[in-house]
Amino acid sequence: MEQKYNRVLMLSDVHLCHINWFGMPNEKRLEKMTEELKEEYKKNPYDMILFLGDYSLDFWGWNEGGSYLQNEPVSNTANIIRRFFSQLPVPYFMLPGNHEQYAPQTWKAITGFDRFYAVEYGNYVFLMLDNFSGNLGPTEHSDGTYTPTDVAYVRSVMAAHPGKKFFLCAHDFYFKDQETDAFRELMKDPDILMLFAGHTHQSCVIQMGSEFGSKCIARSGNYAYSHADYAQEATWGWREIQFNDDRKMIRTRYLMPPATYKTNKGATTVSHDWIHSDEIELFYE
Repeated sequence: MEQKYNRVLMLSDVHLCHINWFGMPNEKRLEKMTEELKEEYKKNPYDMILFLGDYSLDFWGWNEGGSYLQNEPVSNTANIIRRFFSQLPVPYFMLPGNHEQYAPQTWKAITGFDRFYAVEYGNYVFLMLDNFSGNLGPTEHSDGTYTPTDVAYVRSVMAAHPGKKFFLCAHDFYFKDQETDAFRELMKDPDILMLFAGHTHQSCVIQMGSEFGSKCIARSGNYAYSHADYAQEATWGWREIQFNDDRKMIRTRYLMPPATYKTNKGATTVSHDWIHSDEIELFYE
């Protein structure tokens, strides 16, 4: 279904699981996220939310392992949809992360989505890609297996949507060492505007260089934890994408609502008001 929009939000790495981060219990943290997304909609409406993976630690290769391969399986992906995403004020779309290694039929039964698909958005198409599609439905704990971007699929979607502009979205792109020559050629297509990814729990904008068509990847931060002791650029938040069709311009930035949290070491309590970071504008023909 095509409509005209002007604002999209993007989140990644929200991690409903058994671990509390930054001194806040899991459920309270996700209640905070849900309420903030509701308030953001009231303040400045947006049209949809794209989630770029890691809703859980359902499949996890460390310590006691993931929750889904225990004697009594628990799908926190299902739980986060039921308890939190169901309250969101707009349509949302999900792609799997490296901690959601469900076989395709199980993933769809839990989420209602395929593991990869395209979302039309006015003059644009977001390709929701599955770049962790190796070793699906594992019988042992796993951190996921990266697979290169399916270039043939991307090109087929582009051919089916002439005149559109495209964004590639994945839990991550290992473009430096695991992508293909076909991917490098794909990145030179001017109809692909930029890429979005999660996975690292950071907000940043990465310039990929001329080898990859001088495209950039904007990371979508986290609503769980960062590896920094405390770092405002990695505080709980989401990436905003604004569209100006008249100027043929998009703007994206990372937004962090007011928060009070403990550092990873637990020695300091940190507070901040609204912050935004990593803002870029992209003009296109």
